[in-house]
Amino acid sequence: MHRSALILTLLGLVALTATLDASASDPTAAFDRIAGHYEIIRQALLHDGVDGVPTAAREIHDETEALEGELREAAKGAVEGKHGELRDLLPEIRSASRELQAPGGLEQARAAFGSLSKAMVRYRRLIADPEPVVVFCSMAQEVWLQPKGEIGNPYYGQSMARCGEIVSQ
Repeated sequence: MHRSALILTLLGLVALTATLDASASDPTAAFDRIAGHYEIIRQALLHDGVDGVPTAAREIHDETEALEGELREAAKGAVEGKHGELRDLLPEIRSASRELQAPGGLEQARAAFGSLSKAMVRYRRLIADPEPVVVFCSMAQEVWLQPKGEIGNPYYGQSMARCGEIVSQ
């Protein structure tokens, strides 16, 4: 009886470890973490500021760097095509996040956010995640991601906060 309990415990630990390892390199889980930091940046820009932007951008940088390393390890085995596309996209996300780590001001932060947003929209399409939605501002000619609900334009902030159209849900 004692031996079978030990075996069950060990099997449970192995299963838990496999689950944790899978979630660490899961592109959808990573997207959700990155999107949380991205939303902090969008909110700051929506409210015409850059408070919290460098920290959130640094978190995006670190998350993408870790995910890229995990995907590189996974590539040693058989990797599906979308993982390869994502692995190629991560340096673009990281580059845009580096620009946001030391924004020279609100307009520079918004420009860097545009680059980050384009890459994040492509990331979202690769994982086929319905959240967040993709919004387009015809005046700024830029896209961004945001939760469903009232539009909050990070490119024009409070002067045109509701300018935009949901283009993908």
